[in-house]
Amino acid sequence: MSDTGPSAPAASGTSPDAPAEPGAELRPVRPGDAPAIARLARRAFGPTEAVFVRSRGEGFVVEAPDGLAAAVLLRVIPLSRGRKAGFVSWVMTDPDHRGRGLASALTARGVARLDEMGCERILTEIEGHNTGSQGVFRGLGFHPVGLRTQIAAFGLAGTVSVHLRTNVIFDPGHDLWLLDAAPEPAAEGPQRLACWGLNAAFALMALGLGGGLLLSGAPSWPSVMQAAFMILAVAVTLGLREAVMRGVARAHGMPVRFRGWVGGWGITAAIALLFGSLFPLPGSVYPAAPDWRYRAALPVLGRAALAGTAAVAALVALALWTVAALPDTLAGAFAASLLVIGTPLLVFDAVMAFPPFHAFNARRIHDLHRGLWAGMAALALLLVLW
Repeated sequence: MSDTGPSAPAASGTSPDAPAEPGAELRPVRPGDAPAIARLARRAFGPTEAVFVRSRGEGFVVEAPDGLAAAVLLRVIPLSRGRKAGFVSWVMTDPDHRGRGLASALTARGVARLDEMGCERILTEIEGHNTGSQGVFRGLGFHPVGLRTQIAAFGLAGTVSVHLRTNVIFDPGHDLWLLDAAPEPAAEGPQRLACWGLNAAFALMALGLGGGLLLSGAPSWPSVMQAAFMILAVAVTLGLREAVMRGVARAHGMPVRFRGWVGGWGITAAIALLFGSLFPLPGSVYPAAPDWRYRAALPVLGRAALAGTAAVAALVALALWTVAALPDTLAGAFAASLLVIGTPLLVFDAVMAFPPFHAFNARRIHDLHRGLWAGMAALALLLVLW
């Protein structure tokens, strides 16, 4: 939802009303700004993500002599009993104007405006590797929060409403960040189990719906053995991926932690229901330090992503051989379960390096070395088409 560049400064100490650079004006969004905001979004995010930007509601822009240099877009989410939550939906900075405090000034002004509008809680969402935006929002007092904190802040119905009314439902790898929330301790075990359980549940749904409601419309619930194999396959595939990535990071001296993904479950549910396939939400490993920087960590993160994806590719190749060589056996049935999660995971981890799928490993590999990404993508497509 935001693009402040890899070295965006924190927002602490920034005056919300101060122009961000000489000759620039920080002002509210006007009705006629929509085309300029669309152009800014294409420059800030690229075409694949810019199509999701909508300049409805309130916001602020920094207008420089050469056009819009940055923008923040705001939304209000109604809750029960007349309560309101404020959502910082988009923060974008033109590449030619990054590093000048624009995102900090705009975000601070946007948060102040949501507070003026009576929003009891203010939140945003940030992709797990977008350390530039994380620095800006952390400087204002935001912290990532899990489901338990979300329910405490908004109530159960309010949390569902927040997920449905924000982009997080369709954004894999994004976290919700809440203003004035206490930093949450890492809870890798529960997050890992929740991640495996969520993927297993949607895999079983996809398996039970066959080709999905759009293609077959003939549900056939899996047997106990099929369900057990699917749960085990999810644990083996995601566990292997994480273990290899963690091992590479450790070998390079980088402490990491696993974090399951809050965002993207809407895509997973829709694909399972309509097409009977699995859109995986594998989570990822991130540096354990709270103030890490993406570009500095990329050499290690990229190698870890490459190794984890290669491990999944090897698992898929082994499963394909087993299905062909050992049909009508327990080994063949388990291998078929591995393919249900391993094949789509390999596609996203090896091929889909661009928004809105940039939380997967493919983006880390692409940023590390485009030639390696192209080779891994070709291998993945070869295995998928086998």
